[in-house]
Amino acid sequence: MRIVGLDIAGLRNLKSQKIAPGAQGNSLFGANGAGKTSVLEAIYLLSTGRSFRATSFDVAIAYDQPRAVVSAVVANDGMEYRLGVERRRDGSTHARLDGLDLNSTSSLAQQLPCHLLDANTIEVVVGAPKARRQLLDWGVFHVEHGFAALARRFRGVLGQRNALLQQLLNQGDDAQLQFWDSRFSELALQVHDCRARYVASLIPEFARVLDALDAPPVEVGYRPGWAQDRPLAEVLLSSRDSERSVGRTLYGPHRADLRLTSMRRALPQALSRGQQKVVAYALVLAQIRLELQASGRAPVVLVDDLLSELDGHHARRVIEALRQLGVQYFVTAIDNNDWAATGEPILAFHVEQGMIYPTHS
Repeated sequence: MRIVGLDIAGLRNLKSQKIAPGAQGNSLFGANGAGKTSVLEAIYLLSTGRSFRATSFDVAIAYDQPRAVVSAVVANDGMEYRLGVERRRDGSTHARLDGLDLNSTSSLAQQLPCHLLDANTIEVVVGAPKARRQLLDWGVFHVEHGFAALARRFRGVLGQRNALLQQLLNQGDDAQLQFWDSRFSELALQVHDCRARYVASLIPEFARVLDALDAPPVEVGYRPGWAQDRPLAEVLLSSRDSERSVGRTLYGPHRADLRLTSMRRALPQALSRGQQKVVAYALVLAQIRLELQASGRAPVVLVDDLLSELDGHHARRVIEALRQLGVQYFVTAIDNNDWAATGEPILAFHVEQGMIYPTHS
């Protein structure tokens, strides 16, 4: 899967224009503030309907424009189709596939799967467990049929159980909890099983990518969110008083985590900042490998500010790993340096004052 043509209008400081990306490697270089990251943002919008740079999309719309519109011709399995997304200042989003409205932006990821490597990717290594759960579930979503619907049902039951605990707090009859405990445990175990299978597949792929990137070895441990020496239903029953006192569910998949260690030490203590970034990238690249094995669909990969906290050696290793995956990728950097020289053609674009100029790499 790759973008053949990209049209951008009304997005940040980018001028309205069309570009024809390369089939695999694409380098976007230029000064800070030139608009390089905005090109990645445009592609991300096509895949998710959102920005990765702001929670409110209004700030991403050019100050003198009522809307931002991005569209692309996407090639997949010998077929081509046009995907488009419009974001307006009133907050509305309109997505189209070959001119027909899409009911939901959630279907965009099926039409143009996309992975982002940026400054926030390191949070899967140094951040709170939520970042690792999101990474984990994004990976499971791509390889486990029906996981998205299962996860929605689980979140709904978790919300109902938490609402009931809020009502009870330190008083009241908790007979209703018996029903929600049963439903919660049933769905929680299904979510856990999907995640556990995925982690078992991820670990060897992660080790291979770490080796390819010349990164330190990292051990991965999966914590499901409750002690495994007792059934979850029993854990919920024994913790009922504690949960009623705080008004929320204390155990379950919503508390799961991936424990990452190197030489038996947490990564923030064991590795340098640059090494942490390489490990975070390796996790995402391992996910892409599993996604390719499961679906055969090659996602588009966006890499923002590759050389930040990475030396040239590891930057070239990242590019080589992307080349070996066979995916189309877009990389931003200030200079079009020889980090891109990995033995395969990379189409370079110079971004200057909101204009994108194809050059020769």
